[in-house]
Amino acid sequence: MKNVGGTTFGYAANAGVRFAMGDMGNNIEIKASYFKGVNENKMDLIGIAGIFNF
Repeated sequence: MKNVGGTTFGYAANAGVRFAMGDMGNNIEIKASYFKGVNENKMDLIGIAGIFNF
């Protein structure tokens, strides 16, 4: 069974893009993130987010 508790440290990467929709300041933003733990817990995290501003 894999242990999911504790703390870890490691490398992280983030990327995102924002699309403007029209002249009124409306936009759509998409973000992605990745984290790789390097100590004994070896936790990998992947995140995806979408933000809509209308």
